[in-house]
Amino acid sequence: MKKQNKQQKSSLVHEDGSINWKSLLVKTLILIVVAMALLVFYQRFVNTHQNLNIGQKLYNQYGMHGVSLFVYIVDSLLLPMTVDVMFPLIQDWSLFKVVVVMGTASALGGYTGYWIGRGLSKIPPIHRVLTRLVGTHETLIKKRGAWAVVLAAISPLPYSTICWAAGLFAVNNKKVLLACVARYLRMFIYYLIFTGSINLFT
Repeated sequence: MKKQNKQQKSSLVHEDGSINWKSLLVKTLILIVVAMALLVFYQRFVNTHQNLNIGQKLYNQYGMHGVSLFVYIVDSLLLPMTVDVMFPLIQDWSLFKVVVVMGTASALGGYTGYWIGRGLSKIPPIHRVLTRLVGTHETLIKKRGAWAVVLAAISPLPYSTICWAAGLFAVNNKKVLLACVARYLRMFIYYLIFTGSINLFT
């Protein structure tokens, strides 16, 4: 019982779909600090020419279009990746360019994920599998609707997973599209934090 209570306290979403705001705020701040520290370390000490990852390859080969493609794919599919790995590569971009390119690709990626989830929901066996996969996010989506997508767009909640869940449980598609626009705000905030962190150590 104590273990269960401890898990509930540390969980971002309770079983009834309510949000643990304190835990969400703490984990958001921790995520930002850790992500920025890792990105600064990566930028200053890792030889990017010898340690190419998918994002770097796309950026090196296709530039802005490569960044857009990477962000779109990561945010439309359920992948163990983050769009944040692109920030060290585009730190010389203007804030406007970062927000427009990454924000648009991310918003479209999430909206694509919504339609993937909605399409797959028509297939009963896959619907059951996806329902288990999204877990407690089902209750969150049913309780908050498109607002769950807004929250996921700017917090540590898994954005692509929430978008899939929104499609799976048929949240209004126009509201989801508007919710995905919150990714512009996320790119704006995170890029400012990243470039600010870089300036502190240079």
